Amino acid sequence: MKKLLSILTFLTLFVMTMPAQQVYDMVLDNATRTVNNPTSNFTQVKIAQFKKTALTYMRQQEAADSIIDFRVLDFQAYYLNQFLTLYLREFINYSAPNKGDMLSTVVKLFIKASLDCPMWNDPDTETTQAYIGDNEELTPFSIDTDWQKAYEEVQILLNQLPNP
Repeated sequence: MKKLLSILTFLTLFVMTMPAQQVYDMVLDNATRTVNNPTSNFTQVKIAQFKKTALTYMRQQEAADSIIDFRVLDFQAYYLNQFLTLYLREFINYSAPNKGDMLSTVVKLFIKASLDCPMWNDPDTETTQAYIGDNEELTPFSIDTDWQKAYEEVQILLNQLPNP
């Protein structure tokens, strides 16, 4: 798990240096490669599949407006990556046996942030919340999320918790 966190941190730093209109493509390409790589472990594939689904959904929603704003896609892809990196870091921090029920609280904070910050207010919750309903999902979040707002909200919520 620490190796995965290191990879995600490196990816985040790499994404920050990308020129405009390439962040979305890079995050999507990396997720696609991870899903298709037979050496990827279960955790990597689950996270990458969520990224692919969320990014594909974003592009479809942007295309529905007839003009795709690649800056929006780039920012959302960047903050999706930031959100998931923070989630995994907190998941690891609160997974220790002596943390009690705090892990469940932390997961609920991330779910709440994804639900409280919709990007398109899509009424098709069966699709947008498909990852939430399955208790086996590693990434139980809505894909109709403004990832920048969700990231900022979850940071505020986490600051209200006791230190791990």
